[in-house]
Amino acid sequence: MANPPFAQNYNSAALQHQNRFSYGFAPETKKADLMFVQHILASLKQDGRAAVVMPHGVLFRGSDEKKIREKMLKDNGGVIEGIISLPQKLFYGTGIPAVILVLNKNKPDALQNKVFFINADAEYGEGKNRNFLRSEDIEKIDYIFTRKEEIDKYSRLVDIAEIKGNDWNLNVRRYVDNTPEPEPEDVRAHLLGGIPKPEVGAKSHILAKLGLKSDLVFQDKDADYYDFHAHFQGKDDLKTLIESNQDLCKIIDNMDILLVDWWQEAKNDFASLAPSSPNAREVKNSNQLPHVRQELIDSLKNKLVPMKVLDLFQVAGVFVNWWDNIRYDLKTIIQNGWSPTLIPDSYIIRAFFQAEADEIEQLESDIAQKDAEIDSLLETAQELLEYEAEEDEKITAKLMKDELTARVKRSKEKIALPLFSGENAKELKAEVKGYEQVLKQFKKADDELKNFKATLKQKQLEFELKILLKKFGAEDQIYEHKQLLIQARKELAELGTEEEVKKDKDKDKKKKFTALTGDIKKLEARIVNIQDLMASFGGVITEEEAKELILQKHYDLVSEQLDRFLNGIRRTVIFVFENFWDKYAVAAGSVEREREETLQELNDFLSKLNYI
Repeated sequence: MANPPFAQNYNSAALQHQNRFSYGFAPETKKADLMFVQHILASLKQDGRAAVVMPHGVLFRGSDEKKIREKMLKDNGGVIEGIISLPQKLFYGTGIPAVILVLNKNKPDALQNKVFFINADAEYGEGKNRNFLRSEDIEKIDYIFTRKEEIDKYSRLVDIAEIKGNDWNLNVRRYVDNTPEPEPEDVRAHLLGGIPKPEVGAKSHILAKLGLKSDLVFQDKDADYYDFHAHFQGKDDLKTLIESNQDLCKIIDNMDILLVDWWQEAKNDFASLAPSSPNAREVKNSNQLPHVRQELIDSLKNKLVPMKVLDLFQVAGVFVNWWDNIRYDLKTIIQNGWSPTLIPDSYIIRAFFQAEADEIEQLESDIAQKDAEIDSLLETAQELLEYEAEEDEKITAKLMKDELTARVKRSKEKIALPLFSGENAKELKAEVKGYEQVLKQFKKADDELKNFKATLKQKQLEFELKILLKKFGAEDQIYEHKQLLIQARKELAELGTEEEVKKDKDKDKKKKFTALTGDIKKLEARIVNIQDLMASFGGVITEEEAKELILQKHYDLVSEQLDRFLNGIRRTVIFVFENFWDKYAVAAGSVEREREETLQELNDFLSKLNYI
C-alpha cells in the first residue's frame, strides 16, 4: 500500500537507481507520479502486488507518460491489474479525486492483457470538510474487485486492444461511465396533464422492493397516461399513504423477523469467540475472527437477499457497519470473555433496576411539576402585589416572598395605628390575609421541592452505586472503604483515648478527634450499606447474564443498521412518487386556464369600477 505525494518535481540525473525505471522517465516538473509507481513496482517480489493512490492525470496525460503506460500494459501481460476511481475530497490537503492503481507482477491467465476498472466515485458519505468511504462502499469495492464481477455503470474487465484503440488512455469514465441517465420529460404531460405510464413502469422495480404497485397512487387517465387519485392534495398525502401501507409494513416486519432468525443461528458462532474458561485465553480465538466474520456475512446475505428488498451490497453494508461498531467489543471478548465493561448502563438498568429508574423518573417529574407550581405562584404574587419589575430585574421566588413579607409587615403596622380603623382596616386585613396565604403556599411548595430534590439526590447516588456493584461486585468498594477505615482508626489512636482528648487543652486536637470519629462511623455505615445493597439485588452479574446482555446489545446494533438501510429504501420509494408529483401534478394547461380565469375576474372588477 502506498500514497505518494501528488505532482512532485524530481531530477532524473540525481536518481541513484535508474535501473528501477525501466518503463521510461516522466517529465521532471510536477510529474513524478509514475516515477513513484515504477519505484514501487521495482521493489516488489516476482509475484508481488501493490496498491498505489495516484491523481487521475497519470491515466490520460500524453507524451512520455503515455509511453510509460503503454509499456506497463504490454509488459508480461500487463502489470496493471486494476484501476479504482475514488470520490473527490477523500484526502487531507487536496480536494481532487484520486484513483488506486492495483499493480501485479504475476497476473493470472484470466487477467493477462486485461485491466479491471471500478468507478466508485459516486458512492461515498459526505463530511463537513472531506468526504469518506462508508463501510458498505469499501465492502463493495473489495467484493467486486476480488471476484472481478462486471456491473453496469460500476465495473468492467477491459481488453488491452480496446485500451490501445483509445491511444493508451486509461481514463476510467471511458470504460465505466456512471453518469446518471437524464430525467425523462414528457412534453404532452407537462402541457395537458397526466403521468406517462412508461416512466412509472421504469420505476416499478423500485416500488416492488417494498411491495408497492402503481395503482396505490395512480389511476388510469387513458391508454398512455395515469392521473393521481383525486383525494391527493399534496406531497405530504403521498408520504403518509406510502408509510402506512400494509404491504410495505408487512415486508419491513418480515425483514425484521428474518434478522431475528439469522441472529438465533448466528449468535452461537459469534459467542464461540469467547474463551471456554477463565484461564483459556487462547490465540486460536483471535485466528477464528476472520472465519466467523465470513460465515456471519454469508449467512446474513443468504437470509436477507432473497427478499429482494436490499441487494447484495446493501446487506453487506448492514453487516460491515455493525461489525465495525463492535470490533473493539470482539477484542475484549476474545481476551477477557463476557466482560461487564461491555454492557451499557441502560441494559443493566432494563434488566435489573427498572423499578429504581421509574422511581427516579417520577421524582424528576414531581420536581418539574413543583417548579411549574412555583412559577404559577410567582405570577399570582406579582399580580397581587401589582409589582412592576425594573429594567433588567428578574422576578424570582425570593424577590416575591421578600416583597410579600414586607407588605404584610407594613400593613400590620398600619392596622395597629389608633386612627386606622373601620372599612379601611377591614380591607387592609383582607389584603394581609391574601398575602399570608400566598406566602404559605410558597413555603409549602418550597418545602416539598426541597424534599423531592433531597430524595432524588439520595436515590440517584444509590442507583449509580447499584449499577456499579451489579457490574463489578463489592470487593473493590469494600476494600477501598476498609483501607480508609484502617487509616482513620490509626490516626484516631495516635490522638489518644476519648478521655485523654477531653482533658487535653488543644482545641485542634479535639476537632480532629471529633472529625475522625464521625468519618469512622460514616465509613462503617457505608460498608454495611454496600453489603445490604448487594444482598438486595442478588449480587454481582453472572457470566451468563453478562453474555445475554452483550449479545442483546450486539443484536440491537445490527437491527439499527438494518433499519437504517430499510429507511433509505423507503425514502427512495417516497422520492419516486414525490418526483412524479413535482413534474406532472400541475399541467401547464391548467395553470394557463387559471391565469385566464383570474384575468377575467380582474377585468370584470375593473369594468364595474369604470376603469375599463
